[in-house]
Amino acid sequence: MQTQHVNHQVDQKDIFNLSYNPDQEVEEDSTGQRVYNLYLRVTQEGGTGDSTKWINTTAFTIDKFLDQAKAIESSEGQNVINFKINYAERYNADTTACVWGATDVFTLRFTN
Repeated sequence: MQTQHVNHQVDQKDIFNLSYNPDQEVEEDSTGQRVYNLYLRVTQEGGTGDSTKWINTTAFTIDKFLDQAKAIESSEGQNVINFKINYAERYNADTTACVWGATDVFTLRFTN
């Protein structure tokens, strides 16, 4: 996954976490497509120096999520896993909460 950050200090440390709640109900979109929600969170430890725009590439292991989703979708007679990644996009106007954004839906096909 690639993420882009603005105002990133040269020696700033970023810790990325991609999570999934297996107890959360699968969302259905307006077309009836079943979509799983994954959540990307970043913890930052401030650095010093000039701020720049920064692009980061991070790999995540999601085999446990895929195994669980495949079992659920197979039992529903499906052969695809649809998911999107939710992320904190910005703060609200009074900076008391994050406004969440989401990627487009990714679709992975599988065979039973």
